[in-house]
Amino acid sequence: MKISSSFLDKVLPTYGNQRGNIPIYDSTQKMFLSNTYTSESGNMYYKGLRFSERLVMVEHIGLYKNWTYIDEVEIYAFDGSQMTLIGKKKFDKLFYDTGTIKNEVIALTFDYLKTQMTLSGGTGSDETLKELTIGIIEDTYQNSIENIKRLPESTRLMLN
Repeated sequence: MKISSSFLDKVLPTYGNQRGNIPIYDSTQKMFLSNTYTSESGNMYYKGLRFSERLVMVEHIGLYKNWTYIDEVEIYAFDGSQMTLIGKKKFDKLFYDTGTIKNEVIALTFDYLKTQMTLSGGTGSDETLKELTIGIIEDTYQNSIENIKRLPESTRLMLN
């Protein structure tokens, strides 16, 4: 990423101006937090962003009273210039559980990859494809801050 005055204005704005919506890395959740806001009723909402070299996973999370819920999860693939939504699942105020979310994301990604393999005339066993899918999803949960450095700038900008 090139350092320019517009970049610096977003990250370190002049006094009195609001900073741009820059995702913040939360090491306890191993994901970037973005679009954080508090509703009039006092509930907090945010997007959790997980990255790998192949996928971007966006979790829509709500904190209501003392409970954390998952409202929605979106999965994007990118080709270096644009992101494409490959799966999306809405939840009805489901208690936040990493294992449940991970299983849903694996199922959505597996379905997408299986469809793409069929459309392209590819062959392979479901077990092999499932192993590949699990590996791709696990990469997003390893989400070290270094993963974002590998993303093209165009993809990083689309996430804000």
